[in-house]
This record gives sequence, structure tokens and C-alpha cells, in this order.
Amino acid sequence: ENLSQVELQGLKDDRRSVWPGGLAIMIAVFDELGIESMEVTDAALRVGVLYDLLGRSQHDDMRFVTVEQFMQRYAVDREQAKRVGIHAAEFLSQLPKPDSEDREDNIALLQWAANLHEIGLSIAHNGYHKHSAYIAGNADMPGFSKNDQARLAALLIGHAGKLGKLANNSSFRDWRMLFCLRLSQVLCRGRSDIQLPKVKVSEVDGSYIVSLSKDWVEEHPLTEFSLLKEAAEWERIGRPYKVILR
Repeated sequence: ENLSQVELQGLKDDRRSVWPGGLAIMIAVFDELGIESMEVTDAALRVGVLYDLLGRSQHDDMRFVTVEQFMQRYAVDREQAKRVGIHAAEFLSQLPKPDSEDREDNIALLQWAANLHEIGLSIAHNGYHKHSAYIAGNADMPGFSKNDQARLAALLIGHAGKLGKLANNSSFRDWRMLFCLRLSQVLCRGRSDIQLPKVKVSEVDGSYIVSLSKDWVEEHPLTEFSLLKEAAEWERIGRPYKVILR
């Protein structure tokens, strides 16, 4: 008897030659790991996902490649993305690190959000942040888990405009990252390499505090207006936000 004569319900002809090898591997895995049972599921691992995870541990993270491809595809203003990302990461590094936080991974996610926050401009300027979030949440992004994409999309939808859209989202937890991203965008609103003052950020009893030079702010009235508007927006959703000029 050969493989062409094997009859198994549901086995397609083009799979006859490969299933014995798969069966042998599964038997070995069961024996080696002491597995006693296996159940069928509708879900499956995307091809290559294990290589993605292996790459992360070897400092060859596929997510960096994916973000770079998206930046090229959507003609991102790289200088602006770099500015926003650098300052956002700096602000997050100033905030206390909870024991449960993976700070390195969060900084990476924050910088990816900065790199991709304007991809929606390729569709329309009006409400571009909504387009950015939709793309990030629904596109095929190799290396990113569904949770990664959901967090990224939430940061993109929240980086501009009203915060109410996230205030009612009980699953959103990245408020501190969003605070850093929005503050960075406000300070980089001029889209040029101006010398920013030393900005200190902190979180005290649930209140975000931004401290910066009074002289610099007075020299940049539009930025001052944006900072006050930003503080009011956070206050609107019940999250105290103070701007201290020193």
C-alpha cells in the first residue's frame, strides 16, 4: 500500500504526500512535551509569525521593517516624524516606570506612532488622524500582533482632536503615552528644527504637569495657545493637566 491509496475523510489529494511527515512531527512533539490532547481551532498562526518573534529576541524586529515600508508608501515627512518621536520618547522617559510596564517596548510603540501619525494625510487633510488610525488598525502589518495594531491605531486616533473618543473606551490604557505624543506634536507644530526649551513633565496624583520656560512660550504665542487648549481638552475628560511657566 502506498500514499496514493490512503483514504481519510477530508484529506485532499494534494495533501496525501505531506500529511505523514506532519503526523510524525506531531507525534514527536506530543512525546517530547508530554502533551496528552489537542483540540481543533478556527484560528491559525500567520505564516512567518514565529520567525518574527525570534527576530525580536535577536534585535531584528520585523515591526521596524514594516513601519519603514509604510513611511515610504505614504510619503511620510520623515523630519517631522523624527522630531515628534524624539520628544515623545523623551517625555515618556521622564515619567515614573510602573513595575508592570515594558518601557522599552512602549517607547518603540510610541516612536512607531510618531512615524505613522501622518500617514492619513495621503487620503485627506481633514480628519487625517482618523485615516491614519484606520490604516494602522486594518492593514496587514507583518510583525505586529492584533494587540500591537489596536494600541497603535488608538494612539493615532487620539494624537489629534478631541479626547472624548478614547475616554469612553474602557480598553484603552496608554494614556501616558498619548499625553507624551500629543505634547510633542504641540511643541513641534512649526515643523522646523527650532530650539525647544527644556521641558519637564511629571504625573502627580493623576495630574499631568508640563513645565517649561516662560520666556520661550511668550516668544511663541501660537504654541502657548495650543498648550492651553491642550490642557483644557484633558480637563474636559476629567484628567487634570497643568502648564507651569518658570
